[in-house]
Order: sequence, then C-alpha cells, then structure tokens
Amino acid sequence: MVKNFKTLKEASQATGVGLSTIRKYITEFQGLIPVEKGPRNALLFDVAAIKALKVVREGYQAKKSREDIIKKLKGTESKKVVTKKVPAAGLQSDETILKGYEDQQVDQGLW
Repeated sequence: MVKNFKTLKEASQATGVGLSTIRKYITEFQGLIPVEKGPRNALLFDVAAIKALKVVREGYQAKKSREDIIKKLKGTESKKVVTKKVPAAGLQSDETILKGYEDQQVDQGLW
C-alpha cells in the first residue's frame, strides 16, 4: 500500500499555513508532526501530518499555550487523571501524618 504524500507546498495550501511557519511547527513540535523525508530531503506530509499542522494552527489562532497544543496533539487534552490519596491501612488521615512524623523522629534518633 502506497501512502499519498503531499509536498511542503501542497501541505501549505491544504492547511493555510505558510512554508516557513510549517518548518517552524515541525521544529517546535518535533516528533508530534509525522513528517517523512523524500528525495533530496524534501519534506513529505501524509494525512496525519496535515491534521497535526491544522491542530497547531488552530491552537495558535485560539491563543492556546504550546503545552495545550502538545496535549491536543498527544490526544490527552480532555482526559484528566484523578488521583485519590488513601491513608495507610486502618489509620485516619491525621493519624497517618502523625505516624509518619514519629517514624521520621525515630529514624533520626529523637525518640
């Protein structure tokens, strides 16, 4: 199966992003925009690369931070990880803190 690649100029026309700006995006978001090297090191873009360039362009137009754009490119923008602290077995939260403090003092020879 042969992929359909676009040249830098075609990618620029497809995304509405200037040639030098595309080069800047590739450098700035290295590894997140899948670019192939063709004959004579010509940059070649597949469908995924075109989509990534559009995401970057839209992010900057919406005045998003670089970190937000990276999250969007990685697909983790809307996923939030919730961590819940669980106290040590059988201890309440305050008891856990006190127990840790006592252990620290014993380790230092204060008890």
